[in-house]
Amino acid sequence: MNRARLPARADAGFTLIELMVVVLIIAILMAVAIPTFLGARERAMDRAAHSNLRTALLAAKAEYTGNQFWPPVGADLSAVETSLVWKAVPVVASDASVVVHIANSRNKGADSCLELRNFSRTGRNFAIMDVVLTSGAAGPCGVATPGTWFSSDGGATWQRSW
Repeated sequence: MNRARLPARADAGFTLIELMVVVLIIAILMAVAIPTFLGARERAMDRAAHSNLRTALLAAKAEYTGNQFWPPVGADLSAVETSLVWKAVPVVASDASVVVHIANSRNKGADSCLELRNFSRTGRNFAIMDVVLTSGAAGPCGVATPGTWFSSDGGATWQRSW
């Protein structure tokens, strides 16, 4: 038989091994990408909580400027800042609303402080505190240095940044 006369056999597709290698490469890429994406999503939710607290602090400072004292605990400042939901007690926001809670409000002469809390959608409890001191001693919120303080654990420990 003369092989030259037989029609050439065309490759009709990929072999099983080639397909398995492609599936393996896609699986490896997904294994790397999915945890990175989920981590970025959680960081974005936490950053949103930080931003909401900064916005709430600006609203409270506007009230402080007008009245010369901090709003009381549980105050509703929705007339000042309409994008936030102000609650008397801390609430974990399970929907898209931004819930801010005035946790501590001390007006003691020239020494005063205001502490705001907000739960991230990841469930973490963030807090921001503004302290005004003139006496030089430990203030009414337990911090001896004036300024803005931040907490990532709901006010248990305070730092200068998140």
